[in-house]
Amino acid sequence: MSTGNRRILFTLIPSLCIVLAINLYCVTPTRKQADTIPKKGVAVVELFTSEGCSSCPAADELVARLSEEYKEQLYVLGFHVDYWDRLGWRDQFSNASYSKRQNEYASILGLNSVYTPQAVVNGHAECVGSNESRLKGLIDDELKTTPGTPVELHATNKNNYTITVVYHTALTQNELVNIALVQSHTQTDVKKGENEGRVLHHVNIVRDLKTSTTGDGTITLTLPVNLMAKDCKVFAYIQNKDTYRITGASATSIE
Repeated sequence: MSTGNRRILFTLIPSLCIVLAINLYCVTPTRKQADTIPKKGVAVVELFTSEGCSSCPAADELVARLSEEYKEQLYVLGFHVDYWDRLGWRDQFSNASYSKRQNEYASILGLNSVYTPQAVVNGHAECVGSNESRLKGLIDDELKTTPGTPVELHATNKNNYTITVVYHTALTQNELVNIALVQSHTQTDVKKGENEGRVLHHVNIVRDLKTSTTGDGTITLTLPVNLMAKDCKVFAYIQNKDTYRITGASATSIE
């Protein structure tokens, strides 16, 4: 190699090193940056809400927006309670069993009473359902710490009255699996009560809920009158029977 060629090579080496250093700096996050990136995890938000509560529409709108923001990492279920039906507007989606479920959470979480809108995240943390910063903080924490046990689901409908769900998952001795029929979205024109004159929008309304303590099985969910299977999905989530901690979830469309 001639002296001239060596001079060119030695001149290029420092420049190449600088370029490589810049590229490495650009694509490699610092430790602080890496700690702020949520890991691939799962979060289940159970929203206890009511069309008879004037504070609830803001929470319904918030969880709908978060469902789009977090996509497949977040599972939102709307449980419409029945104890506000006496205020002049009967919520058509309300169910006494969902009010009972909320009371069970109050006992587990050490609360003195129930309220709406309440968001329970992965069965062990709760906040006012319309408090965006608090709710997002809880969701982000769960996505970093709850990797999620998958639930294999296959849902079929043949008569538009029932949904047959075949499921498979890994359960410990103290766990159960909740399987819910959820109506993807709808709106209601409220004629009376605290929300009189408002058009309320809902997502993932729980229309039927069954539980099982076995990891493999078949469950039948009932479609309410005038609701089509194509407008629904099936959610499943694993929960500890004693602590109510949620450790995994899946969803599927209905064939």
